[in-house]
Amino acid sequence: STKRAFVQPARVERLYHLVWDGAGAGVPEGLDLDLLTARARCTASIKLMRSDHLRYTNPTPYKVSVSEKLYDFIHKLWLEEAPVGEIV
Repeated sequence: STKRAFVQPARVERLYHLVWDGAGAGVPEGLDLDLLTARARCTASIKLMRSDHLRYTNPTPYKVSVSEKLYDFIHKLWLEEAPVGEIV
């Protein structure tokens, strides 16, 4: 069964960062493309996660809340693209 609830976020993080805008040089000014910087950012993000989500044996599922509009869009894509199983 599906559970639904209204949620109040404790923190909102921007997950999408423009990397190429398709115009001119493409890369926005001030964007650091250095590999070591990206690695440090990823390492810092992983350190913020709870250990029960990261354990190898029986990890706790990581729950994500999305808007109804995004849920409907993703669900529609899933229904269109998911293979239909065949019962033999």
